[in-house]
Amino acid sequence: FSATQQLRAWEVGNQRIRTPVVALTAHILAEHKERARQAGMDGHMAKPVELSQLRDLIEHWVAQRDQQNRTTSTLQAGV
Repeated sequence: FSATQQLRAWEVGNQRIRTPVVALTAHILAEHKERARQAGMDGHMAKPVELSQLRDLIEHWVAQRDQQNRTTSTLQAGV
């Protein structure tokens, strides 16, 4: 949790794009998901993780990053 908080502070301080961080834990209770969210994590996966779940999550964040890059390029081009 502290590593994620440090990463978020670094991203803000260096004007970097947010890096997706997902908690991978054996805990499935809502309070654990909320703790991860409060620490700055973007998602939560409970073990055992199925490869299809992991693939779906990675594809989601890749699509988000692609959208951010398109938006940034459009703004920089002044379109």
